[in-house]
Amino acid sequence: MLFEAFRQQREERPAAAAFLVSTGDRALPISWRQFTDDVDAVAHIIRQYVPGSVIGILGENSYEWVVVHAAILLSGATVTPVDANLTAVEVADRLKFVKASALVYSSLYEEKAHEVARLCPGLATGGFGTRKTDQYVERARNELVRNPFRSLWASQSNPSISRSLDFSASQHVSMLVFTSGTTAEPRGAELTLAGLECFCSSWGAVVPMKEGDRSLMLLPLHHIFGVCTTYLMLSRGVALGVCADFRRIYDAFERFRVNFAFLVPALAEIFAQKIQQKGSSAEEALGQPIDWILTGGAALPRRTYEHLTALGIKTLTGYGLTE
Repeated sequence: MLFEAFRQQREERPAAAAFLVSTGDRALPISWRQFTDDVDAVAHIIRQYVPGSVIGILGENSYEWVVVHAAILLSGATVTPVDANLTAVEVADRLKFVKASALVYSSLYEEKAHEVARLCPGLATGGFGTRKTDQYVERARNELVRNPFRSLWASQSNPSISRSLDFSASQHVSMLVFTSGTTAEPRGAELTLAGLECFCSSWGAVVPMKEGDRSLMLLPLHHIFGVCTTYLMLSRGVALGVCADFRRIYDAFERFRVNFAFLVPALAEIFAQKIQQKGSSAEEALGQPIDWILTGGAALPRRTYEHLTALGIKTLTGYGLTE
C-alpha cells in the first residue's frame, strides 16, 4: 500500500511538494519526484551493500531521516530508529541487541556515531550529507539511470525487486522500535510493514486530510507515533513541513501554512499559549484557521482541551502502543 501510494504520487503529482524545508524566511518545497528518486538511490545502496540487514538511524527530525527510513523499508531490510538523546553506550547496547549491521547518522551526532562504531566492531556507518555518502548516492543515481529496470519504481519489470517487496503481506520484521520504558526497561517491538500499512489505511479512513494539505513532521521519529503519522500523511499526499525543534512550533505553523497537526499534549499546550499571545483565535494569530489537531502519547489534560477549544481549534485524541 505504501509503495503503491508513493508510486501514485510520483506518477500523478511529480512536481507537487512532498516536503517543505526552511531556507531563510521561506519554505522550500521538495517534490515527490525528488523524494522518490532519493529513496530509490538509497535503497539501491542498501541492496548492494547491506541487503536484508538491520540498520539503525541516529539523528534529529529531517528530510534525510525519512528518506533513509523509507529506503530501508522498501529495500526489504529492517530499520531501528534510535533516540538521539541516548548515550553512545546506550545506543551501542540497543544496536547489539537487534544485531544491527549498519548505522546511518546525521552530522549533529557524528562524534556519538563514531563512538558507537568503536563499541560495535564491524558496524558499518554513514552520515547524512557527508562527502563519502554523497559519492555513494551519486554513483547509485548514475547506475539507476543506466539500468532503470533496477529502480524501485520500475519493479513491475524486475522480478527480483518485485519479490523483495512481497514482504508487506508477510511476517517480515520491517521495524524494531524500542518502547518508551515508562514502566520497565525499553523493549524492542517487532513491527511489520503490513502493520504500518494497516495504521495508514484505518486512520486514513477516519482522520480528515487530503492531497495538497499541509502539516508538520514535528513528533520525534524514533517514536512509533511520529513514524506512523508521518507515513499516514505521505500516503495521503500531504506536504510535510520539517520542524526539528519543537520550541519553534508556532513559527513552523505560520511558515508552512499548516492545516492540521499531530502533537503530544505538552506541545499542544505550548502551541495554545503561543497563539494566545498573538490573538484571540488561531485564525487571527496565524492568518488562517487550523482544521484540527490530534494528540497522542499521553492523556490530554482537560484544561489544554478547553484552552484549544476556546481558540477555535478542534481537538481529537488517539491512543496506541508501540507493541
